Amino acid sequence: MKRKLSNFMQLGIVAALGISVLLSIFIQEVSFPTVSENRMEISVIFREWNSSTWGEIRLGMEKAASDYQAELRFLTPQEANSPSEQQHLIEQEIKNGANGLVVIPAAEQVLQLFSDNKITVPSVTIESHSDEQIPCFTPDSEKVGQLLAQAAAEDFTNQATALLINPLPDNTGIQERLESVQKYLIEDHFSILSATSDNWTELLPQSDFVILPETTSAVWLLSFLEEEQLAIPLYTVGYSQEIINGLENESIRAAVIWNGYGEGYLAVQQIASKLLKTPPPESQPAVILVRKEDMYEPENQKILFPIGH
Repeated sequence: MKRKLSNFMQLGIVAALGISVLLSIFIQEVSFPTVSENRMEISVIFREWNSSTWGEIRLGMEKAASDYQAELRFLTPQEANSPSEQQHLIEQEIKNGANGLVVIPAAEQVLQLFSDNKITVPSVTIESHSDEQIPCFTPDSEKVGQLLAQAAAEDFTNQATALLINPLPDNTGIQERLESVQKYLIEDHFSILSATSDNWTELLPQSDFVILPETTSAVWLLSFLEEEQLAIPLYTVGYSQEIINGLENESIRAAVIWNGYGEGYLAVQQIASKLLKTPPPESQPAVILVRKEDMYEPENQKILFPIGH
């Protein structure tokens, strides 16, 4: 009799455990239908692709997508920095049912799509601002320009000549950085030469130093200066391996650095928060000015090499 009672009790415990497992699965499915049943699809549209320039941003995006159970689709124009191709990709992704967009705009005409309310899904921009209605996760352009000018002013007297190179005149984010650099250099009474990708080689011999606030073009310029054996100091921005190497060998006097991994994470997190109706992130990537002598300070390491920290 006792053995039968014991067996009955054991069966009851097993049955209760089974029911509890089934209930937990059911409650989880009912509580989070957006994540488990309707996986978010977010399209990320770059203006051009260079793994050393955008690699950290992509890693941050992929981590956020993993945390929020979203699927990412990465797209790049066949012609680098083509606004018309970017517009086509945006329209294509909306038509194909993307739940959200992260866009690194090539030019102002791409931003105009946001201003004209032609983008009907939650969206975020990187590098260039659209308007107050569209979140933008990118460093403060005014601060970036100020730090670059400050670094040059520490190294040169105000009689020196600065060459400011704008490789993408239609890119509003890069243009804002250059305008900030120019404002602060003028205040310090520097002479300024302004160039585009078409005429900078003609002006290079007339300059004491170069400021180029765009990473991909700066990497190319570094290679050019090395091949031509020109020792003209460069001040730039970014977090690519080439920029770090340039700081190490002092072909780059100073660089404004920010956490690209965090920049990418915040962008996708903003879209996911909007779709899940949770509080959005409000932080902005912090920027630091780095020189060779201080690039291995602990606080700078967290931004230069975020994944290992």
